[in-house]
Formats: sequence, C-alpha cells, structure tokens
Amino acid sequence: MYSISEVARKFGITVRTIRYYEDVGLINKGTRKNGIRHYEKDEIVYSISCIIFMKSLNFKIAEIKDILKHPIYIKEILMNIRIFLIEKEIFTLSKEKEYLVESLVNKDWKQIPINDENIVVKLTAGSTSIAKKLNKIEKMGEYSRGEINEFVSEYKAWHKDSGILIDDDQLYLFLTSNDYTKNKCLKSILRKYFECNNLKSFYQ
Repeated sequence: MYSISEVARKFGITVRTIRYYEDVGLINKGTRKNGIRHYEKDEIVYSISCIIFMKSLNFKIAEIKDILKHPIYIKEILMNIRIFLIEKEIFTLSKEKEYLVESLVNKDWKQIPINDENIVVKLTAGSTSIAKKLNKIEKMGEYSRGEINEFVSEYKAWHKDSGILIDDDQLYLFLTSNDYTKNKCLKSILRKYFECNNLKSFYQ
C-alpha cells in the first residue's frame, strides 16, 4: 500500500489534492493506519493516472468522475486527442517565443540564460525586501550617492541570488526603454546611479 504522502510524491501533487479527490468520489477512501491514509498500490496508481490524463484533456471533475464510473471511451482515441492538444499548445508556445525573442532583439537585450524552473518563486521570495527598500527611498525624496549605490547593489544581488546575473548594460537598457512603467522611482534611482558614478560611456 501507498501512504497518502507517497502518492503525492509519486505524482507531484499535494496531499490536499488527494483528499479532495477522495471527498468528491474520484478515488476510493483510503484505509487509515496509525492515523495516516493508505491506498492499494495498483488501484491508486491507476485512478490518479486517469485523473491527471483526463484533466489534460480539459475534462471537468464531474465529467472525470462519470468517466471513471462508466468507462465508455476508447483510451487510444483519447490519447489521439491529447496528441492534438499538445501539438496545438506547442504551436501556440512557439509563436509566443518568437514574439518574445523578437521583442528582446528590438530592445538590444541579450538573453539571460535561465536554467531553473523555480526562478519565479525565488524572485518572489526576495521581492518584498527590495520593494520595501525602494519604497523607503521613494519617501525620502532626496538620496545620497551612497544610498543609491547601496540600493543598486542590493537590486543586483536580489537577481543574482535568484539565479539571474544583470549588469549595468541591462540596467541602462531598462532605464532608457520607452515602455510604460509605474515604477518611476526605480528609473529615477537608476538615472542618478549612472549620473553620480560618472558612467558617461552609457550616455554616448
């Protein structure tokens, strides 16, 4: 038998999701051992695999429940449909990638290597601290060269800790871009950063 946590790890889903599937009748109720839910291996593997596959075909929970109770579909046909949906998604993502790459090229922005699929989570984890420091500087109105350099250093470190290396070239490209941004304070700080450090090469 598999414990509920073992099932969660095996399929990359949460324990809460498994409990939900049980509550709505998608899977049979587990047997409690020492207060922990356990499931028959073959049965739970089959059920969860079917649920994940059906969800990939955009079936709703109620429809999946009905399919599991009354299996009238030919699995190979559903697999055929899934292939079509995957190909459609690949095409859509390919077009989106082309647009994004072209946009970066037009901005003279060199792509930064990204190798961590959890990078957004890491960025988010450090964003609160940076946002507070930016807000503090914004309220000050006036800031010294030391305060500006300290903030920019921390801004770079925030990205580095998340797995993204940014340099002055990229900060300057952001500063001089014509894109609409609400964060005028950040651009103001970066402008002063380049001015007070006499980074004139960026203005030539």
